[in-house]
Amino acid sequence: MSSASPTTPAQVPAQSVVSAPVQPAIPVIKVSDWLNKLDDRNPNSDCALNADPFLDLAGYLKTLPPSDDPQKVFNALYEPAAKLVKAQNVIDQMLKQQAGKR
Repeated sequence: MSSASPTTPAQVPAQSVVSAPVQPAIPVIKVSDWLNKLDDRNPNSDCALNADPFLDLAGYLKTLPPSDDPQKVFNALYEPAAKLVKAQNVIDQMLKQQAGKR
């Protein structure tokens, strides 16, 4: 039985050393980032989640004036629908950034 001594770093061949791939830094999204993007009081916000369509969609839709003109109904519904879609896109993009997927 021969006794082998532990391998020291000087004895390890250079080819056997494997370096880990460099990972890009994942952007840190803070709560304040979410609030700035989704705050109605901030004029630079992307889409306000504290606006009427988000806080009470049914109540907001009930406040729209009734009309028999389809164009007026469409125009009244277009803005809240556009806000919902924009908010969904902003939130989706921020979640992808937070998860490190760009």
